Amino acid sequence: FRILAATNADLGAAVESGAFRADLYYRIEGLKLTMPPLRDRPEDIRLLAEHFLGDNAVSMQLPADALRFTSEAMRAMERYRWPGNVRELRQAVHSSAVLRNLDTNELGVDALPEQIATAADREASIQGIDASLLDRIATVADEIGAPDLLSEIRDHLTDRALATTEGKKRAAARALGMRESTLRRQLKIRDKTKGDGGS
Repeated sequence: FRILAATNADLGAAVESGAFRADLYYRIEGLKLTMPPLRDRPEDIRLLAEHFLGDNAVSMQLPADALRFTSEAMRAMERYRWPGNVRELRQAVHSSAVLRNLDTNELGVDALPEQIATAADREASIQGIDASLLDRIATVADEIGAPDLLSEIRDHLTDRALATTEGKKRAAARALGMRESTLRRQLKIRDKTKGDGGS
């Protein structure tokens, strides 16, 4: 016979502390799969949300493809951090399906749970400064002889993004429209510059 077991506990540590039986642990350890949290797999959010939505449609005696998210609702879900992981996503999709627009069978941002919609609004507000505005600021900074102006604005936006995302660099980078590695490099350069006396 086969046993399929899942846990969010560290069973190795539980064995060491005596909270879990060692003999049972070694019998069931066989194949170990570790899934990263949903926030680290943003590319899976759309696939999972559409799958759960199809399940909800079928349970409502509708065709599996009868319900759909608006593009705004999908973007909001892709921006959200999902502290409750896949279970939270499944529940959010279920409640959104219940609150959908019955005329169009569309699930908009207004159908999403409040914490998802408001988190998406906060991150979207960070993206309010576009590249053309930054180019204009750079031009003005050169004209008025303030070369550090653009750097100060970038630092301010970075700090705001990090504060909004509670220090989560991956989410802050996404909100700023850059790769996480770029954000980390910018922060490292900034910290080094400050450490050298801001020269």
